[in-house]
Amino acid sequence: MTCSERRAQLVAYQDEELEATERRELEAHLEGCAVCRAALSTERELSRALGSLPAIEPPASFEARFWARIAREQEPPRVGVARLLTRRLALALGGAAAVTAAVVLALRGRTPPETDLPIVSSTRDLELLEDPDLELIEMVDVLLALEGDQG
Repeated sequence: MTCSERRAQLVAYQDEELEATERRELEAHLEGCAVCRAALSTERELSRALGSLPAIEPPASFEARFWARIAREQEPPRVGVARLLTRRLALALGGAAAVTAAVVLALRGRTPPETDLPIVSSTRDLELLEDPDLELIEMVDVLLALEGDQG
């Protein structure tokens, strides 16, 4: 075994938790390895320091809260209606966004089809709008109606 593997056994050795064979092998290693003896000495000092600290008593309600929390964590998670609806709404909106993006990408760069519909404004209409005579501009509808009656 390597020194790092032996050092991993030091706490168990100190707490007398090693099997007899493991204990004898570790003791033989410690006789010849100053680094591992120093590590064992450090572990013993740490153990004494921790042992000298006063015990901390938890509040009276700690144990009840602890077991209640364990019980809650072992229950299957509850799925509320609002959470379920939120997930469904998110999926629906995500799907709609994906479809919209696909349509936009598919139609990108296409020109609209030719149409036989009349153009809304004509050069003559624009000339009327540029005319400084405001009365004519206000009477455009009347003039167009009269023009339609003559044709």
